[in-house]
Amino acid sequence: MASWSTRRQLTYFFGFFAVIIAAAAFFASALWPRPNCGDGRRNQGELGVDCGGVCSAVCTNETLPAQPLWARVLPTGSGAYDLVGFVWNPNPSLTALRLPYEMKFVDADNAVINTVKGQISLWPGEEYPIFISDINAGKRVPTRVYLTLTGAPRWERSTSTRATLTVTGDTLVSEPTPIVKARLTNTGAKPVAGVEIVVLLSDSEHNLFAAHSTFVPRLGAEESTEISFSWPRPFTSSPTFTEFYTHVATPSTR
Repeated sequence: MASWSTRRQLTYFFGFFAVIIAAAAFFASALWPRPNCGDGRRNQGELGVDCGGVCSAVCTNETLPAQPLWARVLPTGSGAYDLVGFVWNPNPSLTALRLPYEMKFVDADNAVINTVKGQISLWPGEEYPIFISDINAGKRVPTRVYLTLTGAPRWERSTSTRATLTVTGDTLVSEPTPIVKARLTNTGAKPVAGVEIVVLLSDSEHNLFAAHSTFVPRLGAEESTEISFSWPRPFTSSPTFTEFYTHVATPSTR
């Protein structure tokens, strides 16, 4: 049987040993923390440093760049013009947030008249027309517009389903000035907020000659509402094709 002094020595020894183990564990955790998505290392099956895999951040090599498809300048009379530029997010599961763009419109000599800058957010796979109204060019005549995406958006993995919206029953009243009326319906089971609708009017050869937009702040589940688009002057062409594009604000931009 161990003497009292021996037991005391053992107590001191094991106490000191426990302190050493605790200190070693502390310094180990400080120097080698558990892998996480903010440690600046690619160490837990990530596709890149702190992105992809188990991390919510999206790696650059996971994305396809957003694409500008086309742009048009549309005269509305008295030196005023509308601009339309079509963009596409080709990623089927990534939302593009605050994608920066610029629309530069030029005259017949390709001299720049002005540049409009902005941002747009796009749902996965979404194609949508940017519409900018009533651009005053003064005495100069814009003949074309160039749409450029000037940077990368913030990519976000999509966790929500795009709302299902339909536009039906459109009619055109030409006199005294053109008005297009239609009915917007939310066919989904959830309300939607921040709905923009753009209409494009084209002639029989698919030449775009007029565009406009309107905004619906909120639309309940399975609810519908009348929407309208108006222009200050008569059209010089009759529309053969009328296209509607709807866009619901992404959760991060509402």
